[in-house]
Amino acid sequence: MRQIDRLPQPECLDSVDKSKEWDDFIGTECHSKITKHLHDEQFGVCCYCEQIITLHTGDNPANCHIDHMKPRSALKNQVKEHYNYQNLALSCNGVSEIETSHCGDIKDNRKYSQKKWDEALFLFPHDSNTCGLFEYLLDGTIQARNGVNKNKAEYMITYLNLNAPILVSKRRTFARTLSDLIRLNKTPEIILWLTDNYLMPDQNNKLKKPFNSLAKTLIDP
Repeated sequence: MRQIDRLPQPECLDSVDKSKEWDDFIGTECHSKITKHLHDEQFGVCCYCEQIITLHTGDNPANCHIDHMKPRSALKNQVKEHYNYQNLALSCNGVSEIETSHCGDIKDNRKYSQKKWDEALFLFPHDSNTCGLFEYLLDGTIQARNGVNKNKAEYMITYLNLNAPILVSKRRTFARTLSDLIRLNKTPEIILWLTDNYLMPDQNNKLKKPFNSLAKTLIDP
């Protein structure tokens, strides 16, 4: 997971009727503003798996949704807390086959989740200590980094299904392609180009490539 630095919350949240159920809030103008705000805050990538996420434009639906990192089910009847910006992040939509889904889709589906919500183990991507707990391997898998809080890192990998086959396959292809580029063209100029294209946001403040943490491991270990 890539560390996310918080922006000030959207102004519209100050005037939202926080007694309204979240499901009734979805689709409102303020919900759309929050979605865009989170998209900007996260440089256009999923808060968990770091895939590129896109917003609704024209006839193209969004491939992401607002995720309550601490699930609404754990907030019980505290409807007001559903609007706590510090608990909101933008997650990808996983995949259509729920058994192999990941990120926000799988964590809130208790039928298929391999782990239950555990507040003591959950790692927020906005915490500066979180991103350093994971190691990204060339085979596309993620594991707990040596010498870190292994229980927390392994919980997150399982809870979010970050080693779902579809994610592993995408990361493996990405790692092999980038590794070959570095191996065959390891000059200061190429490393500078790779840094700009794989690690830095574009003119719209969006990352150009997915899997930023994996790319950083290869380009700037």
